[in-house]
Amino acid sequence: MKIILLKDVARLGRVGDIKDVSDGYANNFLLPRKLAIIATPARLREFELNKEKMTNTNSERQNVLEGALGAISGPIEIKGKANEKGHLYKEIHEKDIMNALKKQYNIELPPNSFDSKLHLKELGQFTVELMPFSKKFPIVVNVVGE
Repeated sequence: MKIILLKDVARLGRVGDIKDVSDGYANNFLLPRKLAIIATPARLREFELNKEKMTNTNSERQNVLEGALGAISGPIEIKGKANEKGHLYKEIHEKDIMNALKKQYNIELPPNSFDSKLHLKELGQFTVELMPFSKKFPIVVNVVGE
């Protein structure tokens, strides 16, 4: 089934992308959550007319986000419970880093902003690569014990 994405969907695409997905995925996940609409010929024509407006909005959002990520000066601190050897009881995932960015720097990232899967299991400093758009931004994450 051909769909038009209304919101960014992790591992699928960004707003405005036209994708071919299975009927079940579209009918059971994307359409009920209003993440996408079915790409009919009329909607495709309407989408082409509004594409420039959406592109301008996305590029503005991209410029603001890239500026904010470039302005991060220090490490992002995340607290976690750990044993005496420094191993965390609960892994630090992408979502935890996104929440810390939002709290500490008021930066909200798109869902699929990380270059790869992330599972931090120990205390210490780690360099994480963010890729919200086409540019990579290395940030330092400092995992400290509670």
